[in-house]
Amino acid sequence: MIQPGRLPLVGNRYTPFVYSIDVVGVDLTGATILAQIRISPDAAGEPIASFATGLSVTTTNGIPTSTIDLTLTEASMTAMPEAAEIGNAVALAWDIVVTTADTTKFVLVGGSFTINPGVAHG
Repeated sequence: MIQPGRLPLVGNRYTPFVYSIDVVGVDLTGATILAQIRISPDAAGEPIASFATGLSVTTTNGIPTSTIDLTLTEASMTAMPEAAEIGNAVALAWDIVVTTADTTKFVLVGGSFTINPGVAHG
């Protein structure tokens, strides 16, 4: 069993979120990437948001690197839940589920997703 990596992410309310993850030594060509944000791990129902994902694979000196791009629009970041107390950050949870071309499914990485409060927007 693959043990998922832990990666805390931080985004700012009112601005788009873009992040890339390099998986060195793994060729994920043909894989499907599902990345979501929820209130907490195992939270039921629809996710708060789903990342738009991109996948590219390069090879250098015979070693593949799969790059997963995660994107949330400004509208998605603005619509994130607000903290119980105005001005505080919001702590959520996220992860990436990979389904390989041969239908093997596993959690690659996940962790906390913190939304920093913002001031300038509109």
